[in-house]
Amino acid sequence: MEAISYNSLSDNKTSQYKQNHTNELDNDLRMSPYGLYLKKNADFSSLLNVAMSHSSAKRGFKKRVMTATFKINTLLIAGIISPTFEYRLSEHFSIQANALGILSPNGFFFTDRPFLMLAGFVESRYYPKETFRGFFVGINTGAGLFNMSHGIIPMYWAQEDNGVMHRGLLVVGGGSLGWTFPVGDTFTLEPFMSAGLINLQWTNYVDKIQVSDTKKSRIQVFAYNGGINIGYKFLKRSVDFKIK
Repeated sequence: MEAISYNSLSDNKTSQYKQNHTNELDNDLRMSPYGLYLKKNADFSSLLNVAMSHSSAKRGFKKRVMTATFKINTLLIAGIISPTFEYRLSEHFSIQANALGILSPNGFFFTDRPFLMLAGFVESRYYPKETFRGFFVGINTGAGLFNMSHGIIPMYWAQEDNGVMHRGLLVVGGGSLGWTFPVGDTFTLEPFMSAGLINLQWTNYVDKIQVSDTKKSRIQVFAYNGGINIGYKFLKRSVDFKIK
């Protein structure tokens, strides 16, 4: 039987003592205020990293979409020229500019009653679903010039035309309701209606001769724009979408 040297036994005892002492130090360190502080911060860092990664995933993604639409109103067949440019501001909001021109000096829409008007409108829109898609509500304002037959006003349609022309200025402010139907990836159909307060100021003329001594004015609630727009979408670019 081989003898075990005294030095070997001494080395083993020394190694075991160091290991036990190290374990005791580790336990003491873990239970010390400093060790608890390190553990607490390590746990907090782990939670923070998980939260940040989750937050990053919730932020959303990029998607290539059309950001502008050019529209023309189907009332063009009635002699109403109404081009519109709408621009996407965000996932749910847009802004648009609309021009309205009615040029019927010899009679408007199968009548013998002249109607000329030039107006412009600015509108901000909100789409609950997505810009250029679905239901929308808008707030708008505008102004314009007009020269129209007295008999073109709906309440006087049943009366004989007396030759009086109203020349003046209009200022409007109100809201719009409508729905945008996508047709493929590029086109849209958009029935809409705008109504609100309209302020009219005018002077009466007969055969280009002024027949009223003072300028007349009226404020009333009126539907001043509407129809069905045909839209063409363009300006495609990458935008951010939120994951819901």
